[in-house]
Amino acid sequence: MPKTKEQKQAVINGLEENLSKQICVVLLNFTSVNSKALFALRDKLKANNSKLEVIKKTLLEKALKEKPELQEKIAQIKGQLAIAFGFGDEVQTAKICYQATKENENLQILGGILEDQFHDIAIINSLAQLPSKQELLSKVVSCLNAPMSGMANALGGNLRNFVFILNEIQKERAIN
Repeated sequence: MPKTKEQKQAVINGLEENLSKQICVVLLNFTSVNSKALFALRDKLKANNSKLEVIKKTLLEKALKEKPELQEKIAQIKGQLAIAFGFGDEVQTAKICYQATKENENLQILGGILEDQFHDIAIINSLAQLPSKQELLSKVVSCLNAPMSGMANALGGNLRNFVFILNEIQKERAIN
């Protein structure tokens, strides 16, 4: 049953709202993907502050009326379109979608939108292979902590050596 104009306008308004709040958008072709795999992807995305929507390209083009360069790219896309909106971490949404394409060969990444610019498949795939935000933060913390722990070990080494020498002197006196 076709949607009424009011229903279509509500979808367009929802898309505009999601596009204004998003940090990362991944466009997926889900032709020949079974619903079980699509619902599993939706659940993974939902658990990571993301959202998956199956949408008509014409409605997405209307939602992007203020961004003609993005409209052109969307018009060139073939197949059924699903959009993964990332509201938290830029990398996490791309990682989840990339992993889903590895598990299901019928699911394909078509590109993505970052900072109001369309990016092709290669850039989205390379983004998906970056470490997560938490991993990067932990690496920064360990790099900042390394000089301090090295200094503490160096200063502690002198004290350990001093205690070791005193123990050796005490043993020498006990023997004599």
